[in-house]
Amino acid sequence: MAGEHELWGDEDGLSWEDTEKIFRHAVPVEIVRGRRSVHVEYRRLRQGWRAISPDLPELDVRSHTLTDAGRLVRQTLEGWLDPQVVIVDQVVRDGSRAWEGPSADR
Repeated sequence: MAGEHELWGDEDGLSWEDTEKIFRHAVPVEIVRGRRSVHVEYRRLRQGWRAISPDLPELDVRSHTLTDAGRLVRQTLEGWLDPQVVIVDQVVRDGSRAWEGPSADR
């Protein structure tokens, strides 16, 4: 791997002024990503709901109602995900998915 000296040049490399000229005339580049999604599974507990995600093992939200669980999931994911990511909600009953679909909240 090249050392910092090799990457950034030395006295014989580009001057600060030359570097500024290059950056001033550079054309911005936009990175386009494909559509991405995160699946969230909601499971009924004896005293409420639990939301987990096979895509995000760190996500584990519990609430008394399904509506509150969905709201808490969105609040949590706001800080983790880009706004373009689609959240796909799934309610799981007895090992089978009762319904699924993209969230209308995001």
